[in-house]
Amino acid sequence: MALHQAQYPISEADWRRAHSFLGDRISFDCVGLSVALADLYHRINNAGMRDYQQQQQQAQ
Repeated sequence: MALHQAQYPISEADWRRAHSFLGDRISFDCVGLSVALADLYHRINNAGMRDYQQQQQQAQ
């Protein structure tokens, strides 16, 4: 799986750089939201995303 770097707020005053995999969920605590990283990248069409999608299909 491709490694993506995302920067997002952990709290209202705290921005951190985080390394996440496509299978991970990220939490936006300041707004009470948790999202699967793959859902944010679902329209990206590159080799890493195609590999991830293929792996997910094979797992089903």
